[in-house]
Amino acid sequence: MGIAHLARSASLAVLVFSLILTAGCSKRGPNRAAVSGEVRIDNVPLAEGTINFFPTDDNEGPSAGIGIKDGKYTIPIGDSGAVVGKNLVKITGFRASGRKMFDAMDKDKIIDEMERAVGPEFNEASTLIRDVVEGKNTFDFDLAGVKK
Repeated sequence: MGIAHLARSASLAVLVFSLILTAGCSKRGPNRAAVSGEVRIDNVPLAEGTINFFPTDDNEGPSAGIGIKDGKYTIPIGDSGAVVGKNLVKITGFRASGRKMFDAMDKDKIIDEMERAVGPEFNEASTLIRDVVEGKNTFDFDLAGVKK
């Protein structure tokens, strides 16, 4: 299995997990809000990744997450929106390493090898906190990437 396949699988797993957590919520749940913005790594839009908002401190409720594509993300308001209040933000992402490799799904296809672009300080060990308010929220992130 190549790094590109693992990167896509990890991003997909985080997104699916976030959607599962939010799927069973009723209208009586916590107040939710729309969140959108841009994620840049070393001043370059993050090509592909995920962003998740986890209620923190005294704020309770399910997490909300979505994929990042070409640096942009949008979590709509409604049952899948971010919980209003303080949220811990976790961002994952990968970028092309500059090397090529065979695709794990199609050995006749050559693809870009992917490597981690976002360091653990913005995902596993994140300290990014954002205060989500009712309505629409815009949170842009310009992060330092993992050094090659």
